[in-house]
Amino acid sequence: MARLSPTVFRTFIVAAFGLFALSACSGTQAALAPSPSAVPEPSPTALPPTLQPTVEPPPTPTEAPTPAGCPEIHGRIEITELTTSLVAGPLEVRVDFPPCYDP
Repeated sequence: MARLSPTVFRTFIVAAFGLFALSACSGTQAALAPSPSAVPEPSPTALPPTLQPTVEPPPTPTEAPTPAGCPEIHGRIEITELTTSLVAGPLEVRVDFPPCYDP
């Protein structure tokens, strides 16, 4: 098999790349500009009738349901002291309990 000279090989590669680039560009051009026959002509159609707003009656007030679980509204806060070797004296701690919490 005969070997190509570096100049002939470079010329072949440049020509192949150029043809590839041109073929890629021509496909993009065709996709961006549709042909005149591809664009459909608008056809006259009947317009839908104008919609009239419907009047809804105002909502009627209803009684709020009574809670079946917990009758309490507020929780409670308990204050206690915690003694630990990490601090010099006792540490005051406040614990917030939710309504109806029974430990």
